[in-house]
Amino acid sequence: CLQAQYPSTEACDGLDNDCDLFTDEGLVQKCSSLCGGGLQECIQGKWGRCSARQPSKELCDGRMDDDCDGQVDEGCLCTLGDVTLCKKNMRDGDGNKKDCGIGASLCDKNGSWGPCTFLKAVQEKCNDHDDDCDGIIDGMEALCGNTEIGMCKKGKSICIEGKWGECKGAVLPKEEQCDKQDNDCDGKVDEGLDAQKKVDLMFLIDDSGSMCRYTKPLAAALKDYVQEFTGTPHKFGVTSYPFTWNVHSGFFYKTLTNPFMTNAGSAQKIAASIQCNGGGDEPTYDLIRKFSNPFITPIKWRKDARPYLIVITDEPPQTLIGTSETDAAYFTQSCSIGNCKPGDTLPTFIFTQPMYWPLYDEIVGHDPKKLFDLYPSTTAHFAKELRRVFKDVCR
Repeated sequence: CLQAQYPSTEACDGLDNDCDLFTDEGLVQKCSSLCGGGLQECIQGKWGRCSARQPSKELCDGRMDDDCDGQVDEGCLCTLGDVTLCKKNMRDGDGNKKDCGIGASLCDKNGSWGPCTFLKAVQEKCNDHDDDCDGIIDGMEALCGNTEIGMCKKGKSICIEGKWGECKGAVLPKEEQCDKQDNDCDGKVDEGLDAQKKVDLMFLIDDSGSMCRYTKPLAAALKDYVQEFTGTPHKFGVTSYPFTWNVHSGFFYKTLTNPFMTNAGSAQKIAASIQCNGGGDEPTYDLIRKFSNPFITPIKWRKDARPYLIVITDEPPQTLIGTSETDAAYFTQSCSIGNCKPGDTLPTFIFTQPMYWPLYDEIVGHDPKKLFDLYPSTTAHFAKELRRVFKDVCR
């Protein structure tokens, strides 16, 4: 059959390709957009509109990704229907400007906050705004401070221009002192202090020539402080060293209150008499060991008193008989003199230059609170530091 046109698969070309008297019938294909997939139908030889949802302007409705970029409500300050409190550019229901109280703003479909509309007056706050609409901005008072327990008291602070001022009149917690008061405001009185009825305080004072700048202000500080011990059962001892240049004689110290402790006033006068004219070898390790060793100590430590050892020197610790720091620390960390009981340590305090503090670590039981700086060499400095030594002798 020459020149005959046979049926073929129907195509979207406006022709009856399968020769069934219908054109482009039943032709559908898949399609897609940024928002997903869909279908499109062949109409009069052309593919029609894709049924997939097309990107549109993002609406701030909190529901869907309108522009199909993978994010919902991007660029929106808020979501349609949200309400927020506001104070700036506030207007009342008649459109009049309002400078007090609080208002509300509604979020529109574009994700922007609408105008601030006045709601009501509220309780005044420290925010530089007339919240309660009484014509006065801030100026209120409030209690401040930690607590009302013990010595602590609350003070008052005034709000000015949205900021609370200085807390005036408040008494804050301090370090606990032996004064029958709750200084640290924890509900306890004189807790953690060494409440000893009797204390023997022995001073080991370096009297070499380099100590002149320290001994005089130290004696003056003792004079100011020991008055507080007048009439108490506490006793003092004073030992100066080195006593002589002849180190082989064994007389490398001088116990000025030997062998018994004396009262505070007498001890102060003895300390004031030290002339800083001793030798140049300061056997500090030897003396600490000797005075804390119950078998060789030259002091008559009272059996009913707690012993204290206070060393004052501007030189590194030395030894004339081979005493090490560990040797010197043996009896300070295992006290066997005075009224010490098994497990007690001998309170030992060192006044020296900070560069030498590591040389006394074992002796003070690695307690930095028992190491004191000699500088500045003033009466006020020594008086302050001596009070730190004696603060826990609760009498």
